[in-house]
Amino acid sequence: MSGRAPLRFSDVCFAYEREEVLHNVDLSVPDKSLVAVVGPNGGGKTTFLRLALGLLKPQRGTVHIFGDVPEHRRRSIGYVAQHLSFDPAFPVSVLDVVLMGRAERHWLGPYRRDDHAKALEALERVQLAHLSRRPLAHLSGGERQRALIAHAGARHRTSVPVGGGSGAPVVPAPAPRALLHGRHVDTDPASGAPHAP
Repeated sequence: MSGRAPLRFSDVCFAYEREEVLHNVDLSVPDKSLVAVVGPNGGGKTTFLRLALGLLKPQRGTVHIFGDVPEHRRRSIGYVAQHLSFDPAFPVSVLDVVLMGRAERHWLGPYRRDDHAKALEALERVQLAHLSRRPLAHLSGGERQRALIAHAGARHRTSVPVGGGSGAPVVPAPAPRALLHGRHVDTDPASGAPHAP
């Protein structure tokens, strides 16, 4: 993985019919960084995320995840939706939800000890380990979002969780940083709010 950016857009253009949404986008996300994609409604944020996921193809340019096309790196990409639809009566714990991120590693049999360790590690990173046995329906909206981020992060150590709408592409980092107005600033690990370095 070393030397390859987790996410790279090179001269990417995309249009819906004749309306160009993204024009000559060049972006390289450094390893272990936190990046927010912000802009007005209709500004191309969701299109950008769909290109990063490999759900759309650029008309020009290339998109790479760790040096490969998104379709070949699907196990390295998690998606965290802006809104979660679920049946609150369904008896699933926070840990169960995060473990589901590990399900494609083995289709038969119970989760392994390593799966539980990775799931708990992902919950630690989003500061929800203490709620691992709580039913998902009993969490606040923000806690549910963090549980889904842990679900995406438990898939693979180098996963790149991507959020829709007000979400953001994220590369997990020990010390999160955000790119604001072209420069990195430190962020509070608990809230994600920027503060002076």
